Amino acid sequence: GMERNRVHLYDGTVVQLSLDQLKTRLETMNIEDYYPVLTDPSVLKNKRKSILSRSKTLMESAKLPLMIKEKDIDYQFHRLVLYRTLLEGYPYTQDVIITESIIDICPFFRGEIWAALLNIRGDISSLYTNIDKDSETPTDRQIAVDIPRCRQYDLLLASKQGHQKFMRLLKAWVVA
Repeated sequence: GMERNRVHLYDGTVVQLSLDQLKTRLETMNIEDYYPVLTDPSVLKNKRKSILSRSKTLMESAKLPLMIKEKDIDYQFHRLVLYRTLLEGYPYTQDVIITESIIDICPFFRGEIWAALLNIRGDISSLYTNIDKDSETPTDRQIAVDIPRCRQYDLLLASKQGHQKFMRLLKAWVVA
């Protein structure tokens, strides 16, 4: 079989970090940074103009590689605040969410942002729970044959648990 890469394995080590530096940095932010204005006419007229375009520094940060952006406290702070505000205004802010997601999607709100991009509304968890994923269907055999062929390089999907979860997800998709 495949040798497991330690990078993909769960590491339960708890590392305590001081929040003093973060607290100090957040105290230096302007109050306006905590409440981004979304009614800027230039952004609303041009649906492809990012709210980041207001700040030269943020636009330059947006062009950096993902690994660097995800570790930049200022950049992530602005993206978190912006996406929180946009998600609070959803569905009215859907066009702006689309524009901002072209630049990047912050990890903290990734699920909610994708739901907004796909125009998903309502209590999806209970809908998924109520779908019968256990009863036999005519597609079960084909799904069972195809799953082992898919994404075997991904350790989660190559595992027995990954196969079971993928099967349930595909069955729910077929039934729905």
